Amino acid sequence: MKLVETQHIELKREIPTDLASEIIAFANTDGGKIYIGVEDDGTVVGVSDPDDVSQRISNILSYAIEKDLKGYVSIENEIIDGKNVIVIHIARGVDRPYYIKSAGLMPKGVYVRVGTTKKQASDELIKRMIHESMDMSYEGKVSPEQEMTFKYIEKKFAEMEKEFRPNALNFKNDDGKYNFAAFLFSDQNTYDIKCATYEGLNKIVFRDREICDGSLVECLDKALIYAKYHNMTRGVITSNPARIDQKDYPGDSIREALINGIIHKDYYINGSTRLEFFDMPTGLTEQEKVIYAYVRKNGSVTRKEVSNILVIGETRAKTLIKQMINMGIIEKSGDNKNTMYKIME
Repeated sequence: MKLVETQHIELKREIPTDLASEIIAFANTDGGKIYIGVEDDGTVVGVSDPDDVSQRISNILSYAIEKDLKGYVSIENEIIDGKNVIVIHIARGVDRPYYIKSAGLMPKGVYVRVGTTKKQASDELIKRMIHESMDMSYEGKVSPEQEMTFKYIEKKFAEMEKEFRPNALNFKNDDGKYNFAAFLFSDQNTYDIKCATYEGLNKIVFRDREICDGSLVECLDKALIYAKYHNMTRGVITSNPARIDQKDYPGDSIREALINGIIHKDYYINGSTRLEFFDMPTGLTEQEKVIYAYVRKNGSVTRKEVSNILVIGETRAKTLIKQMINMGIIEKSGDNKNTMYKIME
């Protein structure tokens, strides 16, 4: 196997002192691969300790580069011509520009790939990258994962007797690459929902817990099943002869809280949506946690105040909302907020 340097391939005999800038150049441009253990002329020499090399590269990603690139970089040990070669796979990052932490956000710290070499970015190019990064919603950013499947969503569409067509769902950008909205709906989605039931009023002792993973819609379905079995029914004795059975939380409030948590979530922050039950109802996380905390503090909440709380991030996920409408998860944009109005009333 003969390797040659191109715009998307860089060859290194060993880890160079400027490896961070090489990685940054690819991430700020169109992505690429760096082979460690290969001479400039393509001769494979290998590395003697692939584990050590991989660890050193991981340390560079963690400590030398500003803005987290780990989701866009993978490190693999490949056998080429019978020798261990470390291959760094780098995808184009979504939060460009990336830069050398010690140099800061200025030309001496920002690099791009031009032909077979890296170059310092100009002030104008840095400003353009910042503008592009801020101007694009997270849904439209290119997904770091391009090998996706949509089995769960396909099943949902089949149940509704609709055809599943990724292009018609705005899952691809103009360059033909899957965007982040597609990633959220794919089976490879990593933004899960963590459900937990606690003993007492704190988070010390678990009664039960479950991680709901898969497509974002599958996460929602799994969480609703969990909620069905953990939203306790309590008997309330009144002046009437018959006892009144009440759920800790109205069923609709849990569903709407989860939907709010999904469509208003800030996906720039890689964290789970959480649904938590206690021995006595203490509130839900995400948007509704704010509402319930407000009620406990102030004794009541007005319709306008609920609107002010729920409006946070309302236009953050246009594609997400549109496709949830298509799948019948929500009726139309804003309906989940109206449901929460009724619950709070």
